[in-house]
Amino acid sequence: MSEQLTVQQRAEAAAEALAAEGSPVTARTVRQRARVNMSVAAAVARAWNEREAESREVPAMPDAVLARMEGLWREAVAAARDEHQAERDGWAAQLAAVEAERDALGEDVDRAEAERDEAVAAAEELGEELRSRISDLERQLEAERASLATAAAATAAAEGRAAAAEGVAEGLREGVAELRAALAALTPKGK
Repeated sequence: MSEQLTVQQRAEAAAEALAAEGSPVTARTVRQRARVNMSVAAAVARAWNEREAESREVPAMPDAVLARMEGLWREAVAAARDEHQAERDGWAAQLAAVEAERDALGEDVDRAEAERDEAVAAAEELGEELRSRISDLERQLEAERASLATAAAATAAAEGRAAAAEGVAEGLREGVAELRAALAALTPKGK
């Protein structure tokens, strides 16, 4: 019987040593550490784990402590709500500022687009006026060229007629000179 007690004591010592090391207290680890048979190791491991579980149970909280904890909890919740509301208000203010800036930028974009549209319309109108004016000037230029060509042709024709008239006049002058010479030859010199 003393051998059984020694085996029991070895198994219990092994369980305590395993727990102190932070290793799990199981039938297998107790059997390996104490070198005892499995039935002794299982009984010692079960008993050790039951005692450990009982010692870990937490007693119920006293009413006085519970009342104080409820007060602390209420204060913590109120403080958290206040802090949350302050942060929420800050974010709401930032969001409102960003939205106002977005709206202002949207108005700037609308104004710039309207100005651009007006400038494009004015440029198109001016372009149309310039195209019309250029077309009118081109027609005038063509008319002037035609008039100039007509004037040049008339001038050339007039110059041709003038040259012909000059030729005729020259011929007439020569004829008059000849007639004068003939008349002078026919006219007695003494008279």
